[in-house]
Amino acid sequence: KSSTLTVKNISVANGKSFKGSGIYSGEIYTGSHIVIDNCLFTSNIANYSGGGFYANSATVTNSIFSSNIANYSGGGFYANSATVTNSTFNSNMASYSGGFYAASSATVTNSTFSSNSVYYSGGGFYADSATVTNSIFSSNSADSGGGFHVAQGSVTVTNSTFNSNSADSGGGFDAFGATKVTNSTFNSNSSGFYADRMSYASDIHYISNNTFVGNSTAICSMGIFINNIFSENTQDIVFNGDSKVYNNYIDYTKINEGSHNVIKKNNLQLSDGDIALADDNVSLMANSVAINKGLNPSSATYKTIIGNDAIYNQMIELLKTDMVGNKRIHNDTIDMGAVEFGSSK
Repeated sequence: KSSTLTVKNISVANGKSFKGSGIYSGEIYTGSHIVIDNCLFTSNIANYSGGGFYANSATVTNSIFSSNIANYSGGGFYANSATVTNSTFNSNMASYSGGFYAASSATVTNSTFSSNSVYYSGGGFYADSATVTNSIFSSNSADSGGGFHVAQGSVTVTNSTFNSNSADSGGGFDAFGATKVTNSTFNSNSSGFYADRMSYASDIHYISNNTFVGNSTAICSMGIFINNIFSENTQDIVFNGDSKVYNNYIDYTKINEGSHNVIKKNNLQLSDGDIALADDNVSLMANSVAINKGLNPSSATYKTIIGNDAIYNQMIELLKTDMVGNKRIHNDTIDMGAVEFGSSK
């Protein structure tokens, strides 16, 4: 029998059980769904999975998960699929997935993951596929995927911030499947992100209008890189497949092409001028060389570089505005990086 359990306006603290210390529903009703709204889960412990709760699927809104522990997976909670909005995950711990574990898909919007930690994969969360929008990942840690880990499916990240996350593979995030990343910032991570394990080498990754500052390795991936800013990284890109690099601010001495065919065109380098980032390491100052030097997503050239009509239409939609919601095209031009200089909503 399928059912939905709705939980609103409660606090669950100091619970302890084998699964789902706060609420345990997934094993009781096949296909059961939990709706969590405006709840607090704190200091719960699960000897197996789901520190806060365990469910087949979950919709979580306006809730906080703090200092929960799962000895196996899902410090905050465990679900086969999860939709998370306007929620906070702080200082949760597990072997896998500190914030939450979604065995299949995760959709995360307007949420914050900070100081979550795991021994293995997914400091913030773990899923088979993920869409992340307007979210913040800060000071999370893992063996792979400090911010989050996606095991095999697609990943879309837009308007999000990754700051001071750490992992041996993918400080910001770690992904196996095809990836689209737009309007996002990666600052002071052990690495920005790692995408495309060699067993999935046919997947192409589309990386446009992001800002990478002060990471050890900004990106380890193959794919198409357009309008990104790379500054003060130990390495800018380590390529693990044939790639295209167009209209980026990038240091050619900090890329590792290996034996791959990497096409580099219309990129700016240090000798072309100062990137002139503001103190937030995101916004451009008036004297930045990156202003008006991006490739317009509406142009035929951008579409040709993407080379896939369906992906191109998705990228155009993601790039209508910049990271803070301003119009992406300003005075008929576009800037490099996550934030458009001088534009407004």
